[in-house]
Amino acid sequence: MFFHRRLDNDMINVIERIQGGTMLKTIRIILAIIVVMLAGFSMITQNFEFMPLLMLILALTMFITGIMELQKTKKRFWGYVSIGASLFVLYVSVEGFLMI
Repeated sequence: MFFHRRLDNDMINVIERIQGGTMLKTIRIILAIIVVMLAGFSMITQNFEFMPLLMLILALTMFITGIMELQKTKKRFWGYVSIGASLFVLYVSVEGFLMI
């Protein structure tokens, strides 16, 4: 019983942190750093085989940005634009994976 109650409290804390935006912001920053590193690697080495992976991570970053915009502003236009762009980048990424 105690373990179950503690698990519920931990889950509530995680949900509150996600809704608060701190976890989303951290995930977005980590994904953005990965995107910049992969893009820099591809530019320096002229090796573009990681582009579908780069676009997949970029789509996740843009999706999280859109969610954060929808949560924090009353003008939700840019949130929807960001989510729409992330879905397009996700589609292009999947097409890139299928071509390999």
